[in-house]
Amino acid sequence: MSPRHPANLDDPAPPARAVVASYNPDARAAGAAALDDGGNAFDAFVATTLVEYVVAPGVTSLAGPLTALAFHAATGERAYLDAELDHVADPAGMWAPGEPAGKGVMVPGALPGLAALHARHGALPWPRLVQPAIDLAERGFAIDDGYAAMIAYRAAALGSSEHGRRTFFRAGEPLPAGAVLRQPELADLLRRIAADGAAAMQTGAWAARCVAAVQERGGRMQASDLAGYRPRWLPPRHVRYRGFDVFGAAGRSYGGMWTLSALQALAHGEVAPGPHFTADPERLERMVRVALALWDEPALFDTAVLDSDERAAAQLSAAAGRAVWQRALGAPPKTAPDRRGSHSFHVVVVDRHGNAVTGTNTINSVPWADGVFVDGVPLTNFMAHEGNATRPGERRRTPMSSHLVFDDGRLFAAAGTFNSSLIEAGWQLLVNALDHRATALAAATLPRFGTFAFDDDDPGRARGALWLDPAVDAAVVDRLRRRGLAFEQQGGFVDTGSGAIVLRAADGTVTAGLLPLAGYDGLPTYRR
Repeated sequence: MSPRHPANLDDPAPPARAVVASYNPDARAAGAAALDDGGNAFDAFVATTLVEYVVAPGVTSLAGPLTALAFHAATGERAYLDAELDHVADPAGMWAPGEPAGKGVMVPGALPGLAALHARHGALPWPRLVQPAIDLAERGFAIDDGYAAMIAYRAAALGSSEHGRRTFFRAGEPLPAGAVLRQPELADLLRRIAADGAAAMQTGAWAARCVAAVQERGGRMQASDLAGYRPRWLPPRHVRYRGFDVFGAAGRSYGGMWTLSALQALAHGEVAPGPHFTADPERLERMVRVALALWDEPALFDTAVLDSDERAAAQLSAAAGRAVWQRALGAPPKTAPDRRGSHSFHVVVVDRHGNAVTGTNTINSVPWADGVFVDGVPLTNFMAHEGNATRPGERRRTPMSSHLVFDDGRLFAAAGTFNSSLIEAGWQLLVNALDHRATALAAATLPRFGTFAFDDDDPGRARGALWLDPAVDAAVVDRLRRRGLAFEQQGGFVDTGSGAIVLRAADGTVTAGLLPLAGYDGLPTYRR
């Protein structure tokens, strides 16, 4: 595939008006079945996400956060669902290096977030949406090579608890590929969730066991932290770019601010028409320098800015974008702190009515975190704090970012990304679709650069180079290296982001592309 002609990469999908984009076939099937039963995009998103908590190899959790952008076609409402993690209210409960592991567990928002989305826009009964997850947890599913490898990789953590040993091991050995993984404790919890909604994890038996588990490990979580959690609906951030209206995550999502700021900066330069930016050293250099300039922009990560609509709007103004563009062209690149994490999934759903949801579910730690389970649900750990901590009782900052794009008021695109390079990947997805007018498949699969690479043997140490797709020509890389830009194209893990984009044509048909992710088919499920 040549990056010079992205529009020549045709989408193989048949004409369709609805799509569920997820990496997990069982999750996609649950979402598609909700659409078949008369549900809408919001129902399908809930059903898909709940199944991901069952079938994902430790990279997401009902005790984690949830963020999503939602568009309700009938009312025209665009809203950002902030169900991120909260810190516990006790000031002595904040985690810092050297603190007890229990202080690393934050207050989950995933289930309250899904319940809030369903209450606001759902059409099918809530128990109907939970049932596919119950069925998979109860009857089990055959794990593949990737899942088995993840169990083996995290064997020490999973083997540290009776639940982990009972669930992920047989005769003392990690489950091999082809073995059926059953999760009866999780199935029982999901039944309570079907009956009681978010209350099943915010109050009652699960909440009491969660608090006990956290306190046993030195944490300061209280029942009131769980009971008092509330998801938030916020107006999304917005910029006008190349004639499109682009909406991004709001609240304390610096990922949303970053991407929209990058578009505002790029609006002062020309990217298209012409070759794709990864095929042209000058264009790639401009893109990379904008990214580096934004990682060195303190206002994007300042909670005082993120909490203020007025200050955030000023940061997203054309004048601010021009300043970033000028600084990117004139200043040498600086090394920014590495922000990494291969521990999430993303779901994008668009239905035949034009409703759309794009959102991330995650555990925000290494898979299964520290191997501490409450009724089959793995708890988060200190990685949820790193780089994103705020104050006791408050919502943390987050890199999670999703996007909705409109063309003259019509839904044009829904996209979202995850993994270490989620922010850079989300920006490049939009550039591919809006500047290069790439198809959904091309937008998702064209080469990209990522964030600061870390050493495979020492993930705590950054190499100082940016991840870059190995498909980018060596001549381009060599030319930019002579200009002071270093890239990492080899190694056990070259992360240029994962996620999905859905494009919706003027006639209402949709096409989707999932960014390549090792071990997953990347095939969206369509409905007419």
